[in-house]
Amino acid sequence: MKYISDNLKNFEDTLDAFVKFKNGGYWIKKIDKKGLDVMEIVHGPYDKKTVVELSNNYTSKYNIKNIKIYSKVYSFKELLLSTPLIDSTYITNDNDNIWKPPKGIFIFAMVHNIVNIAVYKENDLLSSDFNKFVRYGDINDIVYISSRKYMIFYNLKNAESYIKAKNLYRLIEENIEIKDENIDKIIKLYTRADEHQKINIMPTYIKKYIKNCELIDLSFFKKYNKDKYPLKSIFEHLKECLNNNNIFSQSLEDNSIEISIEVNLIYNNKDYKPKKIYFIYNNIKEEYTFELGNYGGDYSIKLQGNEIIIKLPENKEKWNKFLLTSLGTDTNLNNIEKLLSLFLYICKSVKKTKLFIDDNRITSCKYEKNNLPVYINIIRELAGYKSIYNNLEIYREKEKEFTQKINKYRNIKVKDLIINDLITDEDLNLDKTLEEISLLYLKNQYKYKEICLVISVISKLLYEKIKECCSKFKVNLKENNYEFYKNNFM
Repeated sequence: MKYISDNLKNFEDTLDAFVKFKNGGYWIKKIDKKGLDVMEIVHGPYDKKTVVELSNNYTSKYNIKNIKIYSKVYSFKELLLSTPLIDSTYITNDNDNIWKPPKGIFIFAMVHNIVNIAVYKENDLLSSDFNKFVRYGDINDIVYISSRKYMIFYNLKNAESYIKAKNLYRLIEENIEIKDENIDKIIKLYTRADEHQKINIMPTYIKKYIKNCELIDLSFFKKYNKDKYPLKSIFEHLKECLNNNNIFSQSLEDNSIEISIEVNLIYNNKDYKPKKIYFIYNNIKEEYTFELGNYGGDYSIKLQGNEIIIKLPENKEKWNKFLLTSLGTDTNLNNIEKLLSLFLYICKSVKKTKLFIDDNRITSCKYEKNNLPVYINIIRELAGYKSIYNNLEIYREKEKEFTQKINKYRNIKVKDLIINDLITDEDLNLDKTLEEISLLYLKNQYKYKEICLVISVISKLLYEKIKECCSKFKVNLKENNYEFYKNNFM
């Protein structure tokens, strides 16, 4: 004899529970008999006080063998993840006498941040009620990827949800030899967050994810702040708990081996745009460091000893591509100042505080079909502006000497510095000073087609003049608190 709860059997019941109660309310699961069958019956939703009274006052009409608990109170989440109350001897092959949540309810639960992943089979789409849950999820950023007969649902705006879905997809795609019943067991464990069950066939990268290694947030670093060597401790922890797909090694020109561990970084549990961060160990230098951005690629910010190595895109088009591929399209990091703020926050967290930058930061400007390099700090400071690092209280190490050198060039006229044969634009006023032409360029208040060429030449000439004495910037992170840096990138 089949019994289905009258209180939580379909999409409408689920929606009604959340209309009545913000978190779906509280529920009572009772053991009773229907004819000869021992059954689980679910009632709700109630407020907590009412449901506790109902549970305490419930008395079964029957004294059922092997049943010790006849009623139990659950929150909505606890009910979804609950195991049967009735003794296993009363569970039939089709499990009709135990309560089961309606198909699709975990999609609903994802919308309300109760769970972060759900898996169903493609033939569930034949159910009209299931499709209501799917449509509800779709309008609330819940999407799915298909593999074999499974649909893996995840939240587009939840980084942990996406990574768990990606791992499960990989499991199903790459392990065709695993029998369906074993995949079903793994899925049940993985999606229900029951970390205490043991399934021997679970692949390593699924087991390791449960330790929260693939995704870290800013609070992660502070756990290691009291360690003598925080970066070493972080590296060893991640190496232990991550899989080989996240660990790379390469031989360098000095015959050393560099091992790099790739991790996804978010600010906190509200951030859904993972940023690539790499923790690196060099076996000859015995040095531990980290890099934010694109390991082995063109663009990144890296800590090397006490030096910050900055290699970032020069123009907007390349910068946007960099954001997309390495920083999860995080618009909070849309310029060097904001990205460097995040980097310095991490440095401070791992006790790397007295740092310097050997400044060779280049941006580009368009001249005919070419992108010409501009040493941007030279042009800024010629124009009387502060450096691009100034807002982060990063200053030139030899500021006085630099100022003396740059002042010598501010009032020099363009025609006295640049060979006239380079310039063909008759509109360009060669009597302008370097300070005036730099200011026009930075304010974008020019109509001269060759100003880009002029600015590029000026910046390169002056960079060569000052690089030996005055290109180094320094910062002491102890002088500012964490909020100072966090306010720049969040």
